Amino acid sequence: MNIFTPLHRSHYRKNLSLAYPVIFGQMGHMIAYTADSIMVGQLGSAELAAVSLAGTVWVVPYLFALGFASGLTPLAGVANGKGDPAMLQKLFGHSLLANLLFAVLVTAIVYMAHPLLGMLGQAPRVVELAVPYYKILTLSIIPSIFFLNFKQFAEGLELTKPTMVMNVVFNLLNVLFNYWFIYGNMGFPAMGVEGAGWGTFLSRLLMLFAAFGYMLWKPWLRAYLVGLKDMVLDAKVFVKLLRMGLPIGAQIVIEVGVFSVGAIWVGQFGESSLAAHQIVINITSLTYLMSLGFASAATIRVSNYLGKGDFPSLRMAGQTSFVMVIFFMAFTGLLIYFLRDAIPGLFISGDPEVQKLAASILIVAALYQIFDGLQAVGMHVLRGLHDVRVPTYIASFSYWVVGMGVSWLLAFPLGMGPLGIWIGFLAGLACAAVLFVLRYRKIVARMADARVAEIDLSLKAIESAA
Repeated sequence: MNIFTPLHRSHYRKNLSLAYPVIFGQMGHMIAYTADSIMVGQLGSAELAAVSLAGTVWVVPYLFALGFASGLTPLAGVANGKGDPAMLQKLFGHSLLANLLFAVLVTAIVYMAHPLLGMLGQAPRVVELAVPYYKILTLSIIPSIFFLNFKQFAEGLELTKPTMVMNVVFNLLNVLFNYWFIYGNMGFPAMGVEGAGWGTFLSRLLMLFAAFGYMLWKPWLRAYLVGLKDMVLDAKVFVKLLRMGLPIGAQIVIEVGVFSVGAIWVGQFGESSLAAHQIVINITSLTYLMSLGFASAATIRVSNYLGKGDFPSLRMAGQTSFVMVIFFMAFTGLLIYFLRDAIPGLFISGDPEVQKLAASILIVAALYQIFDGLQAVGMHVLRGLHDVRVPTYIASFSYWVVGMGVSWLLAFPLGMGPLGIWIGFLAGLACAAVLFVLRYRKIVARMADARVAEIDLSLKAIESAA
């Protein structure tokens, strides 16, 4: 099959025009996350392990709320494809209210969960450093979720560049805040690990103000804010948001939960193992979030074409998204493999044990890059098709049955330790990638049959594939 025809190339260009702002935006986010680890890592392995431990517990409920907010994009994409401004107004207003409730609930749950840090079999010094950092991170949940509400709505409208700029600028500011707060520069006291938490909170708060400032500045976006005063609550819209957002939140928790449990298992092998794990997580999170640029573009384009009823373009948008992420993640995999000995030195110095273990784990991380990219795009293409229930089952089986099963077997009974846990991650991602692609092919085949039979390209074809 020729994947470089003029038609393919036009879709590659459109995918890239939507994907690159998301990629750079995600890179901005990872700059802050990685900077936390690099800058804290200069304080010592206990401090680096504390950041990893706090993030392990904090990130799961936090990402569930972010996943729920992400359900807005495919709904807004279909409404935008249909040219339905009234529905877009309803989706924006109802999502703000729903996300407010979720943000408050998750903030309360995350804060009350801080005693868990001391119950996970980690070193006492690591727990002592992690608890205050964890509590400060909790403050950033509400502004983060509200910013994401704006971001996901804008992406449904095929507007990705403004949020890219905000992500990059304010996450670079986060690095500056870290420099001030962690080490005690510009007259601020040296706060160590806690300083990294305050830098994250302040950057997220400023990002939220910038998002709503942008909406007020652009008249056509300001109309959605002004329209909130006339909003009448509609239970059907809430149901749409719940039916889309809750499974997406569950999918994210299912996937990230595996890495969180894996981090807890790694921590049982000692402080150095957890520090090495944190280094690899930073690198793989960076490449994964960059692959989410292609995945987000796939959601936007597929949902828009679904709204328009344009099946040939929908199919081509999905196909070219898979091709692009394969090439991109193959490149990152090669990069990680050849730089595996140099990368750990960027995070921690004077600890050869941590550096050696991180380098060995990076080989596994290099191997799973293509699978990680494919499962990301596969999951997001299915979201664009409003198919979220079956992918949740696929994620549960792939990550927890296959992934965690292999991790536990190799790490503990077979004595491979942290390396075995990461091989399990590879197995889970590979399984998910294959099953998501097969699911996508099944739905597209159903839609093709529906088109031949001159059936309206509604969600009936997707539902029949369940």
